[in-house]
Amino acid sequence: MIIFVIPLVSYKVSKNWLRVCSLLERTLQSICNQTSANFKVVIVCNEIPKINFYNPHISYITVNFWPENLTLEAKTLDRGYKVRRGLEWAKKMNASHVMFVDADDCISKHLVKFITNNRDCDAWYINQGYYYKNNSDFIYLKNKLFFTQCGTCNIIKTKLYNLEIKDKNFILNYYGRHQPIIECLKMKNIQLKEFPFRGATYILENGENYYNNSYDRLIGNKNFYKKVKSLRYCRPLNTKIKDEFSLYKI
Repeated sequence: MIIFVIPLVSYKVSKNWLRVCSLLERTLQSICNQTSANFKVVIVCNEIPKINFYNPHISYITVNFWPENLTLEAKTLDRGYKVRRGLEWAKKMNASHVMFVDADDCISKHLVKFITNNRDCDAWYINQGYYYKNNSDFIYLKNKLFFTQCGTCNIIKTKLYNLEIKDKNFILNYYGRHQPIIECLKMKNIQLKEFPFRGATYILENGENYYNNSYDRLIGNKNFYKKVKSLRYCRPLNTKIKDEFSLYKI
């Protein structure tokens, strides 16, 4: 069984709590649209979000800690502690794999079925995905290094996580951020494979991204020549993609 862990920002530090809830609802619809039922979702939050979507695969864990301040590092550490709490729950549920999902991203409906059919692999990373500027009619094909920008990118066997390590810097870097996990696995010679299809969509400029990644910056639109080149990778947001990722405008 695969468990998706979603760390959710508190209303105390969000820019618009109702928008956070709307984005989360889209993410949950995306996850629960899987072609295989071999999964569960746990949202680790300070407050139960106000959404209209219910699914028996979804559970909530409430916590009573908040970011110390509004700096990027404090928010990332808060994410790390929430991810770790969700991971504890996943281990108790005897999950084979865990995927950390940002509360505003979307995933392919084929992801769970693929992992279930290839469960012997220790870890997967998503190298190819989509960038989507929220509410746009177009989507961008990210053909490499998707995992270096988007936190919704790793599917790893639960047994590979060591919950005995409680060091603050470890939690910040290993759970709060997403790139160090891959580097650590490579150093340990863990079986690590590239996910074979576009597994996730990174939702940009939705009003709640705390990394504030600009869509134009990521695809090179601020440079004329890169902008012309990037047009090759822009596609209309067609029905097929919308259906695969449960992607709709908010």
